[in-house]
Amino acid sequence: MFNERAVSRVIGRMGPMGRMRPIRPVRPLGLYRLSGHFCPLIALALLASLCSSSALAQAAKPLVQKIGKYQVELRLPAEGVSAGEEIDLHLRISDTSREDPVQGPAPVLRAKLAAVISMPSMPSMPKQQPKTHAEGIPGEYGVVAFFPHGGEYRLELSVTPPDSPVFKLVFAVQVLDEGLRGKPKPKPFFLKVESIPARPVAGAVTTLTLRIIERATGKQVANFETVHEMKMHLLIVSKDLDRFSHEHPELQPDGSFILKYTFVAGGPHRLFADCAPVGAGSIVLMQPIEVGGTKPISAPRPSMADIVSTTEGVMVKFAGPGLPLAVGKSILIRFKLSSVSDGKPAVDLQPWLGAMGHLILIHEDATTFVHSHPDESDPANGKDGTLTFLGRLPKAGWYRGWVQFQREGKVHTAMFTLNAGAMK
Repeated sequence: MFNERAVSRVIGRMGPMGRMRPIRPVRPLGLYRLSGHFCPLIALALLASLCSSSALAQAAKPLVQKIGKYQVELRLPAEGVSAGEEIDLHLRISDTSREDPVQGPAPVLRAKLAAVISMPSMPSMPKQQPKTHAEGIPGEYGVVAFFPHGGEYRLELSVTPPDSPVFKLVFAVQVLDEGLRGKPKPKPFFLKVESIPARPVAGAVTTLTLRIIERATGKQVANFETVHEMKMHLLIVSKDLDRFSHEHPELQPDGSFILKYTFVAGGPHRLFADCAPVGAGSIVLMQPIEVGGTKPISAPRPSMADIVSTTEGVMVKFAGPGLPLAVGKSILIRFKLSSVSDGKPAVDLQPWLGAMGHLILIHEDATTFVHSHPDESDPANGKDGTLTFLGRLPKAGWYRGWVQFQREGKVHTAMFTLNAGAMK
């Protein structure tokens, strides 16, 4: 809250020739007389500075942990940590047994630092082993991290001081959804796509070569984690979200991926490459591609959710939570599966790609891809006629979703349209 008396003391003591003297505020909203002149802007600027500094100091308050004589401070940016962009998390490591009365605990120099980032709510997500480095300031270190989507992450640190054994600690890091702070920064990797022919044509075989490039070095990534039994999951989606395909390109010795694919129809499409470079954690990279040939007429923007889908003898029905779905928080998304012929629950699902089912959600902007994972906390998931997924929708709007599962050796795909948040 604005303290007028305090402000008058700060700005009201400078008199002519540098002499300090108290000055009485002449208006309650901050109009002050300085050396015989009214200066409203000074008061307002100082007020803004005081308020801003107070807010930033509160938001940027470091997270502190003590392990024996050592203290570790994690300093997050005042504006928060956002998904979808690389960030250098700053740490200060100090020795509380050697404390200076003015500067505080002594900085720990030449410590060895290792980090692991994971997401407890999604245990199947590959762990990230980010790069660490010493900063130019004694005792200051950095962890170069990338968070694929919003939620709570676990930052595990292993610190080895030069004269002591290793000690470990864990910080919980809250991450905002991508795009909440305006245009996101470039991701640490990007997807490069080569096509033969150069412009694919609907109905003809196209050879796609996909390369994951590290932005900082320009080098092609060669090594990948296996996620859900594959090195890469490629989702091919038309821009109007009416056509969908889940493919698995073959990894080549040089780290590139090759897929032979036939597009069903012409028009703009999106390629979403879901993979995990070793040590970097899970990433989803998108690249648009234009396909020649006849363009089908796109369906109009939906006016209501489509919550029931039938696929080869199985009825799949969205079963909650209520619509519209919540935005900016992790939620459990449930589906009920039953036989079309007798209505009995479909309890004979088979594991496919390491899980009983998979859910892909893409926003109506054809760019925002939602990570969702089967709920691994429920051992009955997928075995009792229901499939439950943990997902987080970053923004309001319509989402096209595809539920995939295997039954009697055949993969089924059920399509849905769901709405989230306040609709425009």
